[in-house]
Amino acid sequence: MSVAKTKEEIKDAILQVKCTVIILCLTYLRLRQLEDMGFTDRQKSLDFLRKTNGDINATLELLMADGPASPSSPAGPDLLADFAPPSGPFSSAPAAAPVQTAEP
Repeated sequence: MSVAKTKEEIKDAILQVKCTVIILCLTYLRLRQLEDMGFTDRQKSLDFLRKTNGDINATLELLMADGPASPSSPAGPDLLADFAPPSGPFSSAPAAAPVQTAEP
């Protein structure tokens, strides 16, 4: 294997890690935003975020259409207990766009 190819593979791997960190940070911010709005079932919120490719407005629509969580359904494990956005070059990731909801 040539050195040039190895360097290119390392660059690709670093880029992939950077993208993964950004996605994790944005997902973390969106989950926190949904929690602040009262959607405390993190697993359900995460599932809907995945279904909507991270679209917070579409996720909100799905969560509202799904109805309130029943008191007997647990919120699930604390998926974010040990996760915090990293410090350093990615600590200033843009916040999720504000959500506009229609008044009934």
